[in-house]
Amino acid sequence: MEPLGAPGRPIVSVVIPALNEEDPISDVVREVREQPVDEIIVVDNGSTDQTAARASAAGARVVSEPRRGYGRACQAGIAATRADCGVIVFLDGDGSDCPAFIPALLAPITCGT
Repeated sequence: MEPLGAPGRPIVSVVIPALNEEDPISDVVREVREQPVDEIIVVDNGSTDQTAARASAAGARVVSEPRRGYGRACQAGIAATRADCGVIVFLDGDGSDCPAFIPALLAPITCGT
């Protein structure tokens, strides 16, 4: 995969919808930060715990979508991505997805196949 900032490499945004994920969210964001991505957006979907604060402290940009629902959270995340974003990766905030798989997921896209 092309390194960050490489000419022709698409901008990669990771969107993480989250609802009351204060325990795992910091680790999820830190693991994503180790991957070749340009931005990490955690969509707080009306959490009543410290999900947003912990995500922000771990290095994510947090946006709020108070209307509950996974689809609404995903849509809010899409709307919050950079204007030049070329690829959006969705991960769950509970730690059930493996951020280390991001390069393998992106490889066929960034290679043009």
